[in-house]
Amino acid sequence: MQSINLEELFNLISVRPPYFALENLELNENGTLSADIPIQQPLGMEAAVISAAETGRHLAILGACCIAIFNPNQTKHYYLAHNAEFISNPYQPDSEIGNYVRGTAQGFLLNKRSAVAITSITNKLGITINSLKIYYHVIPEKVFIKIYKKFQTCTNFEMGINPYKKSLSLQSISIVNNKLKASIGTVLSEDCTGHFPDFPAIPVAILANILIGATGYLLKNILQEKEFKYIVVKVLLRAENLAFSGEIVNLEVNYLYTNNNEYVFSCIAITDCMKQVGNLCITLSPVTLTNT
Repeated sequence: MQSINLEELFNLISVRPPYFALENLELNENGTLSADIPIQQPLGMEAAVISAAETGRHLAILGACCIAIFNPNQTKHYYLAHNAEFISNPYQPDSEIGNYVRGTAQGFLLNKRSAVAITSITNKLGITINSLKIYYHVIPEKVFIKIYKKFQTCTNFEMGINPYKKSLSLQSISIVNNKLKASIGTVLSEDCTGHFPDFPAIPVAILANILIGATGYLLKNILQEKEFKYIVVKVLLRAENLAFSGEIVNLEVNYLYTNNNEYVFSCIAITDCMKQVGNLCITLSPVTLTNT
């Protein structure tokens, strides 16, 4: 087992703290990369030990780190998650999890410009809580700068402030015929700290957090429940574009169907110039709350 030097790792990847929050990274003999993952984001109505979106945030970074370590081209790349499948294991409300979980990732280059990572989060007993398979675009730093030059801006954030400990608020919410429309307004650079330096863009995982929360809000409205929680059973995600600082992002959530107490929704996030930055299929299962 080999400990990973973060200074050397940061020469290979494009994310930085506070978005990067992995601790005690270790490369195992079987080629997997493990890390301690702090639980930071609020759960809202989600019944879980760590939210689906925060799972995605940390595991996508961990997978990218694993790929970067084994990439023969040991220069800085942007590992952009564009396709992912999240699956949760049954929720255990009485399990003591503490403030950390353990993440493990195994990553593979498919070719010079694409990669995949198989990842999971486990509890102290080694039981899998969530699993995530992620596909990445692998973009060299010089190529990324050339493509997104118009979004480049000097970022100088106040140290110690972590925007990822809160959820972004929805604006202008409307629900008609089991369809929710809302906006997150203008993407602010301070809400993208560490993702990416000088190219602030809202992380896909943070966008997923907003969409999952909006989906839960719609399900609560459909069921007409006052006290309500849900399990995120499964999420299929596609994100072929980035929403950069200064762009306005709107979203739409549509109820599709129900199967054995699992409610399926389609979700999209689009900028004001009609650029699609997120497309999700989300499956939620409501949790019955009992008064004691």
